[in-house]
Amino acid sequence: MCIFIQLCCDTSVDGNYFVVGNNGFSSTNQHDGCESQVWDVRKGSVLCQYQGHSQSVNSCALLSTDSKLLVASGSKDQTLHLWDATSAKPVASCCADNNLTVSSIAVQHIQDGLELWLGNTNGTAQIWSLDLSQHTDELLKLQHSTGYLDAVV
Repeated sequence: MCIFIQLCCDTSVDGNYFVVGNNGFSSTNQHDGCESQVWDVRKGSVLCQYQGHSQSVNSCALLSTDSKLLVASGSKDQTLHLWDATSAKPVASCCADNNLTVSSIAVQHIQDGLELWLGNTNGTAQIWSLDLSQHTDELLKLQHSTGYLDAVV
């Protein structure tokens, strides 16, 4: 069994689940430690594990829609991935602009979808929108809503 350093975590609104993102690197393309796990608090066990990032998972957020529990995970590999919290099936993904590391994620529910605010290591933020009204079994498309925003401290 491998042990990795957790870099981020979030809990579901009902407190039944939590997600952690791990430190890791991919020098051998094994992605060891670059995963996220969703835990079922009631059972005390891992519900699923997502291994879609190639570098450390720096930020994560659990979010619920009308029909699913989803996870947003941001990584040092400059990507944001949105995935199903029960099956680890990818839902959507995007690359941060200008090769910036995703350092934080905030989620806001909007009409028919979600806005994902990404904090970047250079002190800026990006907003990505996801339309959930057109949900299919294919990957959804994240739309870049705005240019860079100066971070407010």
